[in-house]
Amino acid sequence: MAIDKELIRPLYSELQGYLKQAPPIEKAHDITYTASLWENYNNTVGIIIKETGDENFNRFKLAGNDVQRRDDDGIQFIKLITYNQKLGGIISYIYGKYFADEINPLSGTPSTIISQNQQQSQSIQIILEVQEKLIEAKHKYPEQSKERKFIDKIKDSLPSIKSAADLLGIIFKVAKDFGVGIDELKAIFS
Repeated sequence: MAIDKELIRPLYSELQGYLKQAPPIEKAHDITYTASLWENYNNTVGIIIKETGDENFNRFKLAGNDVQRRDDDGIQFIKLITYNQKLGGIISYIYGKYFADEINPLSGTPSTIISQNQQQSQSIQIILEVQEKLIEAKHKYPEQSKERKFIDKIKDSLPSIKSAADLLGIIFKVAKDFGVGIDELKAIFS
């Protein structure tokens, strides 16, 4: 079925606008969930499905499993990386299917997004490994010991950590605050 590109061009531009308005990944980790964000984006994808008849666009919709809730304040959010992946994916799909003869609106950007995604994944992996080590080490130390207090403080800080550099900074600051030295850190994390 041949689609008139001009029917979806405004929607294509709208999605590009959403991506441009998203906060830079180095400045924000997530976007607070609001119904308008969710509904506007999904409605645009729904209109594209209706105009094109292509059900493959459904995979780019934001779904319930994309929304998370912070334990400390109960605020719902969508990870910025997830939002950017959905937007970048649908824009690239539309470009490849309907506008490949034009300049790619994400030229140069996809490699940046991939690099940022890889860095984010690596940071998350490091944070998860540290969390696992802390859980293993916690039972080795008495409840009021400086090591146990250090472990508890780091575990409490993990949800707010956005990068491996943040993690190291917090570990060293908390270690200094509780008088935990290098040898004790090695024992905790070994």
